[in-house]
Amino acid sequence: MKNKTKAKTCGTRCLLLLLGVLLCTFSSCTSSTASEILTMAMPQVCAPMTESLPSETMTALRAEDLTIRGYYQGTRAAEREILPGDQAPRVLMYHLVRDDTYGPFGGLFVRVADMEQQLQMLQELGCTYLFADEYQNTAGRSVMLTFDDGYDDNYTNLFPLLIKYDARATIFLVTDLIGTPGYLTVEQIREMADSGYVRFGSHTLSHSLLATLSEEAVRHELAESQKIISQWVGSPVRSLAYPSGSYNNLTLSCVMEYYDYCYTVNTPIPGQTVSPDRIPRYYIARDLSMDAFRSYVR
Repeated sequence: MKNKTKAKTCGTRCLLLLLGVLLCTFSSCTSSTASEILTMAMPQVCAPMTESLPSETMTALRAEDLTIRGYYQGTRAAEREILPGDQAPRVLMYHLVRDDTYGPFGGLFVRVADMEQQLQMLQELGCTYLFADEYQNTAGRSVMLTFDDGYDDNYTNLFPLLIKYDARATIFLVTDLIGTPGYLTVEQIREMADSGYVRFGSHTLSHSLLATLSEEAVRHELAESQKIISQWVGSPVRSLAYPSGSYNNLTLSCVMEYYDYCYTVNTPIPGQTVSPDRIPRYYIARDLSMDAFRSYVR
């Protein structure tokens, strides 16, 4: 029975591959390659994991995945440098660092002790830290720690650990939320920026889904958030994380006018080339095992 199921699955995937190639060959589309069409048609391939994620984490991932799939089709590669995936930095995506959780998405909360254990492993592996505006190939093992939204525990819980382990991180800020309950203050942002351990990127003004906005609204979200954060930290802001991974052709036609490096919520695929306007990240969930974490950064 299992062999029949596997054969059926294999046959379905072969048909999808053939369909992708035919579409690429005979349509007038100039924005997708056969491999891109195949990627859109088939499930995203994740890095090796040794455990099942909790149901709440899977709920969050499914919500993000549906958002991505809704806007991923038709996107084009930017006419910029392409970096080989196997030589690229390992980019890790976090949100909150705290022991208690609230709301429906508990998987977004990494425990403080787990965060410290992960930093210890990165130190033992001799990883080089890069900020989000330093994405480049490196001779050795390099990682990026990225944190979305700008939660207050990034200051109270994460920041001391970065100092303790001489680590570096980039925090992508939703500027409309800064100074509201549960989020960073401008004073905390400035202190972290001045320390040299943290840099800041944009997560837009309001965390709106960029693929649903007009060009005028997209440019407003991109430009104004960049301007505000630059004023707070006293230096240029060159990196962006797409809210909920949402982007489309219109987004891509605008975004590189403002930012040099843009990050998605897509899981990296081994060997896949990486474009600066769509850099994938490994999602670090609350109950991720250390074996799985090691597989992301080795």
